[in-house]
Amino acid sequence: MIGFAPSDDQKLMIEASQKLSKALAAKVRDTEKSGLADDLRLAAQELGIGAVHLPEAAGGAGLGLVTSVLLEEEIAAGDPVAAFALGGSAGFGLAVSELGTAEQSNGVASVAGAVAFGEPKPHRERAGLSTIATKKGDAWELRGEKAYVLGADRADQFVVFAQVDESKGCDGIGAFLVDKGAGVKLTSRVRTLGLDAASFGGLELDGARGVRLGNDDKRATLRFFAKHGLLVAARCVGLSRAAFDVTRDYVEQRRAFGKPVAHFQAVAFTVADRLMDVESSRALLWRAAWLWDQNEAELE
Repeated sequence: MIGFAPSDDQKLMIEASQKLSKALAAKVRDTEKSGLADDLRLAAQELGIGAVHLPEAAGGAGLGLVTSVLLEEEIAAGDPVAAFALGGSAGFGLAVSELGTAEQSNGVASVAGAVAFGEPKPHRERAGLSTIATKKGDAWELRGEKAYVLGADRADQFVVFAQVDESKGCDGIGAFLVDKGAGVKLTSRVRTLGLDAASFGGLELDGARGVRLGNDDKRATLRFFAKHGLLVAARCVGLSRAAFDVTRDYVEQRRAFGKPVAHFQAVAFTVADRLMDVESSRALLWRAAWLWDQNEAELE
C-alpha cells in the first residue's frame, strides 16, 4: 500500500524547514531586491536542503526523493525564489552523482556548482545542442554558448552538456565537468520576472577545457532530468500552496454588499477548485517520488 504519512525523522526535518520558510517569508521583499541573504543560505545548508536525496558517498543524506520534495515544498511555500536560489548547487550535485563515476561524485554535495544545459538559440540544421565538445588528448575542448544557467555567478564548477557526435542528434550529447577558471566566461545576467533573485546567467565557452563525466549515457541523462524535474515540481507545488493561502485570506477579508466575497458561490467554488488543483498536484508529485524511491530500493 502506498502511504505518504511522514516518518518521525521527516516530521522533524519538515518542522525545521517550516521555521526557515517563515524566516524567508518575512524577508521576501528584501530577497527580491538584493538576493538571498548569506545567513539564510547558511541556515539552509545546515539543514541539508538540496542534498538530502544525494547518496552519502556524494556528501548527501541518502534519504531519497520523497524527503527531498517534502522539504523543497516547504521552502517554496515561504519564498519560491529562495527554493530556486538554493537549488542551483543542488542540481549540480545531482548531475554529478547521476552522470559521474564514484570518484567524480565523491563529496560533490559540498561543491558550489551549476548545470549548463540550455542555449540561447537551437542549431539550425540538426537536432541536439549547438555547443560542441572535441576530444583533445586526455581532456575535452568545449566551444559554444549556454543560457539560463541557474546560479552561474556563484558557481566554481559547471556540468556542461555539449554535442559529442553531431550525426546522432540528441543521442550524441555528453556531460562535462568544467572548472570556472578553465576557459569559462560569464555573460550578462538574465533578468527574470519573479525569480530574479535566484540569478540566471549565461556562459561563453571558447576552448574551455573539461573532463567528461564517466556515466553520461542516455539513460543516466534521462534519470537526472527526471529527478531534477520532480524537485522543480515540488517548488511549484509550494508556490501554488502559498498562492492559495493568500487567496483564501483575501476573499475572507474583502467585503462586498455587506459580507466577505468568500460567501458568494462563484468565488467560493473557484477557490475550492484551486485547492483541489494544489492537493492533486501534490499527490501526483509524492506518488512519483515514492515510486522512484521504491524502484531504486529494489535495484540495490
